Amino acid sequence: MKCTASAMRHLALLAATSLLEACACTSAPPLGEDGARVEQVVQRAAPVGSLASQARGFLEQRGFACTTRMRAPLAVRGLPDPRIDGRPGLFDYLDCTQGHGESWMVTRECEVAILLHDDQVVEVLAKVWLDGP
Repeated sequence: MKCTASAMRHLALLAATSLLEACACTSAPPLGEDGARVEQVVQRAAPVGSLASQARGFLEQRGFACTTRMRAPLAVRGLPDPRIDGRPGLFDYLDCTQGHGESWMVTRECEVAILLHDDQVVEVLAKVWLDGP
């Protein structure tokens, strides 16, 4: 099969476009370098008493994937498991995660837990860590 110069240019353009689209799919920049900074940013956008939907919208617009957990153990990597009367506590919370590529092998992971009461924010917890070899 013989390829013309025009067909070769078209294939090269298609490959370059696909590469740019793949790079554009990376998540938004991290909200902060550590958990305390992320907590501050989220608390400013969704202060205590604001609706869960406000907090969720803020984080999802920044590339986080959020799941609502109802009466579930708090499972945020690297944070202590809160206990009530010696048993794991059960909480209503938004569990939001984001991964941001630091390099081709390392990802900066961020997890935010927004504790809720009657669908309102009562506390924000966050953890940031590097994941890779």
